[in-house]
Amino acid sequence: MNKSHKYLAGTDLERSDDFNKAFSTPDINAIFCLRGGYGSGRLLESIDYNTIKKYPKIFVGYSDITSLHLSLHRKCNMVTFSGPMPAVDFQSEIDPITESYFWDLMLKKNFWKKQSFNNERRLSFLVEGNAEGVMVGGNLTTLVSLIGTKYFPNLKNKILFLEDIGEAPYRLDRMLNQLKLCGLLKKLSGIILGGFTDCVKPKSMNESFTVKEIFEHYFSELGIPVIVDFPHGHLKQMVTLAMGTAIRISSKGNSFSYLEDPFE
Repeated sequence: MNKSHKYLAGTDLERSDDFNKAFSTPDINAIFCLRGGYGSGRLLESIDYNTIKKYPKIFVGYSDITSLHLSLHRKCNMVTFSGPMPAVDFQSEIDPITESYFWDLMLKKNFWKKQSFNNERRLSFLVEGNAEGVMVGGNLTTLVSLIGTKYFPNLKNKILFLEDIGEAPYRLDRMLNQLKLCGLLKKLSGIILGGFTDCVKPKSMNESFTVKEIFEHYFSELGIPVIVDFPHGHLKQMVTLAMGTAIRISSKGNSFSYLEDPFE
């Protein structure tokens, strides 16, 4: 506790040891990441994936934690939860929607079967259609940083979720172009775009595509359904997502639904 190493919360070895011990300790049932930031990707080579396969647990976090979600999915075929973190979302004034959805999903039996994840507004589709597939993804910047590594997910027939914060539109353009040039976008069965918070044109730049225009450029011709403004990411109000779980999205039914219990 309270360790630091430059801009990291301890050395890579200290942090990976803590991570591995949390999974191997019998009386620990769930692991919550305190916050995101940077540095989780440095742990991937030191994680004891064989032990984690034997003792899978509830694992929660988002943003930079995406690298851990993706590695656990790829190496352990494990369901993880992209959701609120204590030092960020549960620190002071807790949003009631964020809190209730998280605890309902964690504690209420069969809550995952409910499609009314957000009663306040309808889903918004950039491209209409229906799709089924295992949901993977998370923070776009972190996801792209793993391309070409053994921790990057197999995207064939997957539904890809993406979100980000503080990235100028031209940077989003560059990252999505990399996904396209790698031939990864055409493998997908669907796309869900969450919050892209503070992703605005730099003041020094005269002209810029909007984030919506960039999404339209890369996704509109793929022939798969694309949801935009999904309530997850660096947002005050967000729903928790069970990554690595089969889901179905439908513009006709205006629905997002799980097809399997994320806890089994």
